[in-house]
Amino acid sequence: MEPQDHPNRDLPAASQHDHYALPPPEQLKVIKTKQDEQARKIRERRAAEAETDETADSTAQSHAAEVIQRNYRGYRSRRAMKGYGLDPSTRWIEAVKEGR
Repeated sequence: MEPQDHPNRDLPAASQHDHYALPPPEQLKVIKTKQDEQARKIRERRAAEAETDETADSTAQSHAAEVIQRNYRGYRSRRAMKGYGLDPSTRWIEAVKEGR
């Protein structure tokens, strides 16, 4: 757009800067209401997203705990089959033998 084609070309300098002036108080209230509503919606959406994230984290954590426990039980069973593991009854027998 050429300078001579500018729509405010013929207006005095003060009028050219009127678009920087604050809108009337009624319009400010409307703007504030809209902004508050948008902020409320954003907060609600983020809270819902956080809940689903926490649920997903909890599910993933539970799954990880199950895998760890399963692997440990398998490890313990393999050691017992090789004769390295001590079950509770064997421990009591060993304790009684040592006590004699």
